[in-house]
Amino acid sequence: MHYADYAKKQGIKLELSKFRDHWRKFFNGQMRYLRHPGTKAGYETALEEWYLLKAQIDGQRDNIKVYNHHLALFNSVVEYWNAFGTPRSERSLQQSVIQFIELIQEQMKSPVLPERIRVKEFLNERQEFDHEFNRIDEEQRILVEGHSFRLISELGSKPYLLPNKWQDRIARMTPIHQDKKPQTIQYWWDDYFADMTKKHESNQITDSTYADRKYALASFRKFLDLQAHVTTLGNGLLDQYNDTLQVNKQIKKKSKISYMKTAKMFVRYCKLAVECALTDCPLLEKKYKYVDPQGTGRTRQQKKLMLWTSGDFEKALALPEPYRCFCLLFLNCGFRHIDLSHLQHIDIDSDNRRIVIQRHKLNKLETAPVISYKLWDATWDALQANMRTTGSLVFGDVHDAFKSWWKDNARSIGRLDYLRKTGSTIVAQYDRGLDDFYLGECMTTTAKVHYSFNDGEPCEKLDRAIQYLGSKFGLSDAPGKTVELTPEIIEALQKMGISA
Repeated sequence: MHYADYAKKQGIKLELSKFRDHWRKFFNGQMRYLRHPGTKAGYETALEEWYLLKAQIDGQRDNIKVYNHHLALFNSVVEYWNAFGTPRSERSLQQSVIQFIELIQEQMKSPVLPERIRVKEFLNERQEFDHEFNRIDEEQRILVEGHSFRLISELGSKPYLLPNKWQDRIARMTPIHQDKKPQTIQYWWDDYFADMTKKHESNQITDSTYADRKYALASFRKFLDLQAHVTTLGNGLLDQYNDTLQVNKQIKKKSKISYMKTAKMFVRYCKLAVECALTDCPLLEKKYKYVDPQGTGRTRQQKKLMLWTSGDFEKALALPEPYRCFCLLFLNCGFRHIDLSHLQHIDIDSDNRRIVIQRHKLNKLETAPVISYKLWDATWDALQANMRTTGSLVFGDVHDAFKSWWKDNARSIGRLDYLRKTGSTIVAQYDRGLDDFYLGECMTTTAKVHYSFNDGEPCEKLDRAIQYLGSKFGLSDAPGKTVELTPEIIEALQKMGISA
């Protein structure tokens, strides 16, 4: 990693800017190139060369080494916190150090540099910083004729040395390679979001998934101590976050599940990252349960009241096109909003009046089936009347526009997501094992996933269930009743000379 990229992530302001693997500086209308490596040591060398060059341009500046010396020392302090995390007790001190670096850089813009860095006003306003970095350890004093004197020059002059505490800390950091990534939670949080954004831009995750994940992670980010070391994620932190969610009565059960799921995704990302110090987190495998205060039975009963009736759907059938068509597809094929935008002409079997499709939400999973939906006459006619004649998509990108239109014009009819749930409920009433199939959900058993390749083939049971669903809304006739004969009955009929 180029030191300029590292400094940018950590909020360290640099005098020089990145140029490929080297450095550069724009000054007096001309770009100056400094051929030193893109490491911290390379930056310090390039900075010294630049000040020498600038001194030649502006006239020699004395005392520059005093300022560079302090910059190097306090940048090392910032790097220590980046490498090992910042304890809560040192958060304000960290901000003061960063402000002190900015103060030095600001004073260095002057063409004439005093022998000492002007620090008096800064120290008066920041007592904690003054006590931490301007004090003298006992071994840094000498006793002459009963009087104690400083052995080391004070802050702002050269030579200045950091207190022994910080010399020891930085000595422990020295074996760490300069190019090693910081190990604060903040760094890996930013890294995770950069990776997620990259996947979103390359269409590996959808707009809605990206937005939902960012929203759900906001709760975890607020809970985290972002300046702590990343290994704290594995020290019971998920249990602590779970406790926070459990006692919050304002967050619904479904949201708590989503918050914990996305929190685990972030922790798992850190665990799997090659250069991340977090190597283990047993709590990732722990299942956290959340209870609905009203009870799951009462919640289901309340949701049941939100299912669509035939009267509700009659209102939907009176809507203008293409919204009438969209509602028919929601009910007939169990569509989501996103399925409308991703329906392609190749998914339509015109000869048999069917839609053969795999759910867009699940189309990257091997366990997601391809379902063949028999269309009602009303659905087929509406589809023919509203489909595009050019391009690969039947409707184009319409799902967000449909949501907005529904909210503004038809929300009183019912919730659109419950139209799909209504279809699933009625299909399950006809055949309890068909609702997952109707919804296009993932297959579960090994046999279905690996050995049964019936994707896209018509399923007579599903056809009859969809016909039954249509009959409940006046869109088709009810299917005829069938009797399934057991092997024993078939054998008895054959003995009687009756072929079954």
